[in-house]
Amino acid sequence: MSFSDPTHHLLYVDTKNKLYLFLNSAIRTFAYSLVSIFLPAFIIHEMGQPLWVVFGFFGAYYGIGTLLCIPIAKVTSLYGSKIGMLIGSLFLIPYLYCMGLLVEDTSWLWIGVIFGGIFEGIFWIPFHHDMSQICNSKKSGQSIAWLNIIMIIATALAPLVGGIYIDTFSAKSLLFVAAGLTALSIIPLLLSPKSHHPKKYSFKISINRIQKNSISKDIFIAYVGASLVWLVGSTTWPLIMYLKLENYTLLGTITSFTTIAIIVLIHYAGKRINKTRGIKILPKIVKTDQATWAGIALTTFLGFMSLPLIIILDTVRRACSAVSWTTLDHTLYHEANKHKTNPIYPIFTRQIAINATVTLYCGLFAWIFYYHTDMRLLAVSIIPMLVTIGFQRDIFDHEKHQNLNIGDEVQEIQNIN
Repeated sequence: MSFSDPTHHLLYVDTKNKLYLFLNSAIRTFAYSLVSIFLPAFIIHEMGQPLWVVFGFFGAYYGIGTLLCIPIAKVTSLYGSKIGMLIGSLFLIPYLYCMGLLVEDTSWLWIGVIFGGIFEGIFWIPFHHDMSQICNSKKSGQSIAWLNIIMIIATALAPLVGGIYIDTFSAKSLLFVAAGLTALSIIPLLLSPKSHHPKKYSFKISINRIQKNSISKDIFIAYVGASLVWLVGSTTWPLIMYLKLENYTLLGTITSFTTIAIIVLIHYAGKRINKTRGIKILPKIVKTDQATWAGIALTTFLGFMSLPLIIILDTVRRACSAVSWTTLDHTLYHEANKHKTNPIYPIFTRQIAINATVTLYCGLFAWIFYYHTDMRLLAVSIIPMLVTIGFQRDIFDHEKHQNLNIGDEVQEIQNIN
């Protein structure tokens, strides 16, 4: 293939886009992970706030993100991914800055949630739209696995660094460092080459697809299950660990150790997903994850949680979560690439499922914890996730899908109307 061959140029652009996207993900994930694992414990321990505030905070955060999914899907369809990721990253900086001022004034928590919610609503649809376009269809499983490995390494190092930093210096200054790193992560986005052809987008068609298109419905349901697993792992589980450990450095060290331990598994899973699309591996992973979370809920409620149990359970549940997300996103990008009219539709389905589910879940438990303050109820907050975790398997209902071409937009829209 000559260097004048246009396919060579496209390969070069896609490779360069992937490089810059992965670099942005590494820096941004490191910056965000410096504080995210500690935030629930920080709200309770450092700010002296009740448990319901943690769930209320995340409910508001994802509620704002839910509302912004609609306009950002349209903007991304018209102007491409770059503008959304740039603007979203800019809102992450004041969010982290506000988190750094919480000790001085708790009202910054609710100011910060506005910036954080805007970041959540604006950033992720363009990000996954970009990922779906630059991942080679034949090796997208490995591409997604490598992205997860990069993010895992960043996620692994950040809690250890963050925990030591908090115990040595202060949580406030750490958040300012994280804000600075987020600003640095914008540079790769500015350098990345982008080409985009405007496409039409309809919110009505998005909703009708979720209601009437079997694949879209299954994608929605699968991400409902995955979102609760992620949420409980990001809020309830760090609180359970901190209440037992009462040490930021130890919490960060355990998180880093268990995260690093699963890198080899993710690389192997990426290769397997390329061959089987995860049809065989996902059901086994879901069952293992379900059993792990049942163990976490039971030992927490009975008061049997210990340091060795925390290490074992955290390693298993992180491994399951990483493989599940790799599998789901591989399937999502595969479906997005089959769209002839606009690949944003399955991406929108993913994000609205996640944001709306987390909003409703957090709102429910904020209300429960407002009236009941017993920390053992954290175990109860895991129960809805145990029920919905199996939803992830719905994404592979091939009996239903084998005769349906999700990319045939014209016929589908005619059927809807």
